[in-house]
Amino acid sequence: MKEKLTTNKAASNAALLHITTETPFNKRHDCWFCGEPNQYVFTYLNAFEPQLSLPSCKECYQVAKKSMSKANYEGVHHSIWTIKSDVKHYLVQYYRKDLAIGINWTKIELEESEFEQGDFAGFQRSAWFMFELAKARVNYISWPLIVDGITVPDEYQEQSFNFDDVVYPNIEQAMQHYANTLSLSLDYFRSVVELLGDENFAKAVRFCRLLVAANVFERQQALRQLRIEITSLNR
Repeated sequence: MKEKLTTNKAASNAALLHITTETPFNKRHDCWFCGEPNQYVFTYLNAFEPQLSLPSCKECYQVAKKSMSKANYEGVHHSIWTIKSDVKHYLVQYYRKDLAIGINWTKIELEESEFEQGDFAGFQRSAWFMFELAKARVNYISWPLIVDGITVPDEYQEQSFNFDDVVYPNIEQAMQHYANTLSLSLDYFRSVVELLGDENFAKAVRFCRLLVAANVFERQQALRQLRIEITSLNR
C-alpha cells in the first residue's frame, strides 16, 4: 500500500510539473490568469478538449479549480475560457472598491485632494497604487494557448467589454460594477444601456446618475421619454 501511495504521489507531481502549453520565456513566472507571480499549476481536464496545465497564482488557482469542480458537478459544458471568465469575474468583484477609485477620482485629483493630514492621508498615498494594481490584474492579457503547435481558440474574447481603461469579462459585469459603485438601479441601468447601445455606455452612466434617488415611477417616466427621443432621432 505504501509503495502504491508513493507511486500515485510521484505520478501526481509529474502531472503538475508537465506544462502542456507553450509559455513565452518572459511570462514564465506569471500567472496565466492575472500576471501575478505563479505558485501553482492549474490543470484543466475535459473529455472533449486537450488537457492544459497552466501556471497560476494561489488565488486564481483556487477560483479556477472551484469553477471547474462546479461545472463537473452540475454536468455542464465548460472550457478553459469559461473558467478564465469566472476568474476575471471574481477579480472584478474582489477589487470592486479599488476599481471604484478610478471611477470617482483621477490621479491628479487625488494628488491635489489636500488629504495630506488626518484620517485620509493614507488613502491619498495608496489609493491610486491600489487602483493600478487592481486594473493590472483584471486587464492582464493571457498569452495564447498553444498545444502541440495548435492554438486553442479563445471563444470568449469577443464578449469582453473595455470601458474607461478597464477590461471586463462582459458588459453585464461592467454594468454590475458601475451599478454597485454609483448606487444605480441595475435593472434601470440595463434598460438604458439596451436603448442607447453598448457604444454609449458612458452616456448611459451619466443618464442614470441624474436619477439616482428617483423612485420606480420616475425611472419609468425617464425611460419612456428616452425611447421617444431615440425614436424621433431615428426617423
